[in-house]
Amino acid sequence: MTASRPISALFLILLWAGGALAQSTVTLSDAISAYDKGDDAAAFAMFTDLAEQDNVRAIEILADMYFHGEGTPIDYAAGLKWSQRGAALGSAESEFDISVVYFNGEVGPPNEELAVEWMMKAVEHGSYKAQHMLAGLQLVGDVVPRDVVAGEATERRLAALGHERAQFGLGIWLAFSPFNPQIDFTEAGHWIGLAAEQRYRPALQLMGTMAQFGFGAPADRLTAAMWYRLSAQQGCLAGALSLKAVSELLSQREIAEAEAMADRWSTTHKPRPRHDYSQAEAASGFCSPMGLSVRG
Repeated sequence: MTASRPISALFLILLWAGGALAQSTVTLSDAISAYDKGDDAAAFAMFTDLAEQDNVRAIEILADMYFHGEGTPIDYAAGLKWSQRGAALGSAESEFDISVVYFNGEVGPPNEELAVEWMMKAVEHGSYKAQHMLAGLQLVGDVVPRDVVAGEATERRLAALGHERAQFGLGIWLAFSPFNPQIDFTEAGHWIGLAAEQRYRPALQLMGTMAQFGFGAPADRLTAAMWYRLSAQQGCLAGALSLKAVSELLSQREIAEAEAMADRWSTTHKPRPRHDYSQAEAASGFCSPMGLSVRG
């Protein structure tokens, strides 16, 4: 009997070591690969393991999975918990997510004071999404004092750097905002088009609307159908509904041509990885027009 004790102890040590080795084989690349392939259950488990080891990127994506219900039921409280942990580790992405929770009232009633506090922390730490949100709020004077000069300057800076939300937001400001006295559909189309080139769903949808009704260029139902189809293929419900409506105004030949146009566009504009989309835009099938107080 006495000889069994060291054997048992050795067994436990080996068992622990084996578990530690197994855990160490899970990498962030593995988790992201599973997520991009649509294996949410496996990705969720791997991101959870990595997050528990304080891997900041894993924490950010895991929180998004809770917020969007990917691999797990939607759980805003759990998403907030992980975002708070990420924020404690210095993640500006997590700080931004916390601000959205408070703006939207996803855990308790909306709290604008805390939302602005966390948004400003994320701005200071370099979150472009937080900077975009602040700029949008400044443009309309919501929650923060109105400052059109600062808001537009920020949107232009971020848009020039290639950030699709800012490109889209700048386009909205230039063409459709009642707060902007200088409407410019041509420049708006330029910026919205750049966002669409990155497959930003709201931009794809809006390009269709602008083409259909002739904002900044002559109306073109065929081009509108192409953009609506691309938007619908990205999962945008508004795009699917708009495509159905405009298709009723087209002949079968024109519908086929619009489909071919969309196919050609898709071959030259490869989709971004899924994990990139989870950080770039809202998961809702409805394409948010501004992205303010909307999680990305």
